Amino acid sequence: MLRVRYAIPSLLAILVFHTADAALSSGKNTARAVHAAAAAQHSTARARFPHGEQHHIYRKNVSAAEAWTPCHPDAYPPGAWVSRSGGKHGASSFGSHLYGTAKAQRFIWAHQHPRNCTAAKFLLYPPSPSGIGSILHHMGQALALAIQLNRVMVVAYSPDFPYYSKARCGVEVSFEACYFEPLSSCSWSDALDGVARRNMPSINSPSQVTDNNTKTVQFSGAFTAPDYHCQDDSVPPQLHALLRGGPIDWAKRHYWWRAQSVAYIVRPNSRTLAELAARKRRIYPGRLIRRSTLSVHVRHGDKHTETPPVPDQAYLARANEAISLVWQPRKTGKKGDSGIRRPSIFLSTEDPATVKIFTRQPQWDVSFTNVPRKPDANRSTLAYVAEIGGDEEMLNSLVNLDLALECDAWIGTLSSNWCRLIDELRATVRCKAHGTYLDAEQENPPQDLNW
Repeated sequence: MLRVRYAIPSLLAILVFHTADAALSSGKNTARAVHAAAAAQHSTARARFPHGEQHHIYRKNVSAAEAWTPCHPDAYPPGAWVSRSGGKHGASSFGSHLYGTAKAQRFIWAHQHPRNCTAAKFLLYPPSPSGIGSILHHMGQALALAIQLNRVMVVAYSPDFPYYSKARCGVEVSFEACYFEPLSSCSWSDALDGVARRNMPSINSPSQVTDNNTKTVQFSGAFTAPDYHCQDDSVPPQLHALLRGGPIDWAKRHYWWRAQSVAYIVRPNSRTLAELAARKRRIYPGRLIRRSTLSVHVRHGDKHTETPPVPDQAYLARANEAISLVWQPRKTGKKGDSGIRRPSIFLSTEDPATVKIFTRQPQWDVSFTNVPRKPDANRSTLAYVAEIGGDEEMLNSLVNLDLALECDAWIGTLSSNWCRLIDELRATVRCKAHGTYLDAEQENPPQDLNW
């Protein structure tokens, strides 16, 4: 398990948890006493850690106060998927983000918006079909390659891509522009203007570009782990000085870049934002993410083909450990009800069996979206996407992502692209880098990420 550096001992957390749970069915005086005790425990924890907890990619000798980088939504480029309520915690009304986030976001924006597209050089990136989290992380690494080569990255028009929908996206619109703000002020058609695609050089590393005057090169093949995991090429060299001057662990610089790249890529356009709001009312009806809600993402499905599955009980155990830092006990507010609210979990998973297990836990108030799930763990993600429709899967996933980002603490597994996506966005544009993250899989998970 990856435990934050200043975590409250888990035994104390579990004692508070079970004491509060017992109070739910006890008398008025007991409920009030436990409410007061739990509130005092939470207050003590926050008094000890007024800046929250440092993110797991910071150096170990960096204090939480030193790691605190106040953020504000206006610091980001246009379209950033911010929350106007922010973190509302500690030293800034908008919380904190990973060191260097505002500078990195503005740098990427400037790079991707040249003054003159006719004079620009390009990296044309054809997206590779896979799960959504994997797609976004691959795009982020392609963006790093483009920046290193001083080329603008544009995504190729791919009408057969599983998340592309002609009815929704229109003709000759690259798939990411169907859901998000354009990656660039230039388009894939600018990259192909006057270029014979059959003669276009294909590359997957900087060394393969033999002529810097070539207008457009096309990404082909796959990124190799030695080049892009924990190596200098995993972060654009233009940002190395920024990183070396800050508190980020240099050995985890690639994780920092993954966070910066997806924060730039995942900027839902106005149409998508409107659709997400309407869809949220439909698939998460009558619910709001309350303060101190814990996000739990359980990745099962076909993940077992890459890594051994993590049992549901491991996630529940971590939830018990997190409670003293994230739960602020409150009365239910119902007339005649002297009890206290149960701590809240927002659960996201593709496994219907996991939903059943979590909702049977009487000590938790568990909520989840009413979306289709994939009960067959042996069925591939892409086969499932083909059945329900790529746009349907994308929009349902973004609603779940948005709800997870509204939470105040997170449990997941860094071996999952989707769990990392939650962790990356909450620590950047959602201004919650100070929040608690517990890993359900292993202590200090290695950073050799499986995309």
